[in-house]
Amino acid sequence: MFKPEGIYVAMLTPFNEDGTVNEEELKCMIEFQLQNGADGFFPNSSVGEFVHMSLEQRKNLNKVVAEYVGDRAAVIAGISASSAEQSLELGRHAEENTSCDAVISCTPYFYDVSQEIVERHFEVLEENLDLPLILY
Repeated sequence: MFKPEGIYVAMLTPFNEDGTVNEEELKCMIEFQLQNGADGFFPNSSVGEFVHMSLEQRKNLNKVVAEYVGDRAAVIAGISASSAEQSLELGRHAEENTSCDAVISCTPYFYDVSQEIVERHFEVLEENLDLPLILY
């Protein structure tokens, strides 16, 4: 079972002026953080502006980070979304197309939701994904 230990970086997302992810700067950031003791990475974190990115951009970000980090550190793919359906799409992509060690999700955002909806959101993710799920 995956057990996160040590320092995990909630990653910023560097962008080019045209709004695309600046992958070269992203790799420089990862190298800097690895050289300074990072044990894991969390792309698509809340400080990474994921709410302003398309699902395809977010999938690609998880993939690029996982591929670049390789076996040098753990990667926990951010799959937070305003619906369980979108979170599942991101989670399935992480399972099928990356070497991520786990996924992480916050509660559905934007709309005010009940405790029951929050619980069901996480149950749906847990029931349908094979990667370990971390609640954010």
